[in-house]
Amino acid sequence: MNTEIEKVKILSAGAITAKLKRMAFEIYERNFKEEELIFVSIGPRGEFLAKQLAVHMVEISNLNISQLRLIKSESADDLNWQLPDAVSKIEGKTVIIVDDVLYSGKTMFTAVAEVVKGKPNGVQVAVLIDRGHRTLPVSHDFVGMEMATSLKQYISMEVDSKTSRAAAYIF
Repeated sequence: MNTEIEKVKILSAGAITAKLKRMAFEIYERNFKEEELIFVSIGPRGEFLAKQLAVHMVEISNLNISQLRLIKSESADDLNWQLPDAVSKIEGKTVIIVDDVLYSGKTMFTAVAEVVKGKPNGVQVAVLIDRGHRTLPVSHDFVGMEMATSLKQYISMEVDSKTSRAAAYIF
């Protein structure tokens, strides 16, 4: 009996780039009247995606793009700002929370709760992959791909730090 889990690539680096470019256009279309957008990334994979989105936003718009980062606490499911004064930088601004995979909604719900403490003008959510199975009332405004999965399947995005390329897998 083979107990090894098969990992199948569902998005290559090129496909991720194409999806992020499309998402950047959608973000710009919704926010073209803004002077500045603040991308708040969740963890290292969200940060990778936020940086890529920022590059595409600079190519297509004249919006100022700022980036802040939320980090998962190692001892709990809490999210904390990478910089202690980060929350003060979002007051009155439009914030886009960026993450790789939206699943139960717990992490995103926590991120939204943390962001609204800073009194932003608006909060939007951008995710690369939505795999469904929400247990909390959270949805996305911008998505690269929606993929139906079973509860036993997982989706992960892996980033190669040497090449700055990513791929997404299901297993």
